[in-house]
Amino acid sequence: MPIPERPARPLLNQRLWTVLLLLVSLGVATLLFQETRRQWSERIVILDRALERIEKDKQRNEQVLAQVISEKEGLIREKQGALTRAEALREEALEELRYTRAEGRRLQLENQELLERILREGDERRAATSPQNPAPEENRHP
Repeated sequence: MPIPERPARPLLNQRLWTVLLLLVSLGVATLLFQETRRQWSERIVILDRALERIEKDKQRNEQVLAQVISEKEGLIREKQGALTRAEALREEALEELRYTRAEGRRLQLENQELLERILREGDERRAATSPQNPAPEENRHP
């Protein structure tokens, strides 16, 4: 009796088809994995570049901010100096005004005394030169 070979062949074919499908599946999975890896690598590169730009912008912004702060501090110092000088000038002007007022009062009193003395001396001279004027105090000016 001969050994039947037919049933072994379909089993071999089935196994070969299974191995072929497995190999095709592995090939497709490898291709998909490589494509996914390539896309993710591109995304990572893009994100790295974006991150570098953001960091550069951040550094520039920090430098600009530091410069603005420095300039503002300088302006504040200048304004404080100007305010201090203005206050000193105000105090000096107030002191000068007080002195001027005091000097004005002193001169006013001195002028008043001089005027009274001149008027008194004038009255006395008139009284001495004219004997007919009996009351020199009535001609006195206040």
